[in-house]
Amino acid sequence: MNNATDCKISEVSISAAKKTDGSICVSLTNVNLDKAKTVELALDGASSQSVTGEILTAKNMDDYNDFNHPEVVRRTAFKDSKKKKRKIRLKVPAMSVVVFNVS
Repeated sequence: MNNATDCKISEVSISAAKKTDGSICVSLTNVNLDKAKTVELALDGASSQSVTGEILTAKNMDDYNDFNHPEVVRRTAFKDSKKKKRKIRLKVPAMSVVVFNVS
């Protein structure tokens, strides 16, 4: 790398953790300002019966909540995922964080 403009980061980051009840919590963050990203996850080793999720997003990148505007950035149900056999395919909107539970 020669300078900061040569630096590249992944637009979607993913982390997962197995909970004590055996379910798996997965979080995905899309830092792209304009484009949704489609992600497909393999559920190898997980006994997945249901998938439920929430999304945290806002209209503008620099939006924030304060006492006068507590719902600008908000959490809502995430429904843009499809489970097929041992895989989950989902579309992560631009500027968002999606967290879902596989149980």
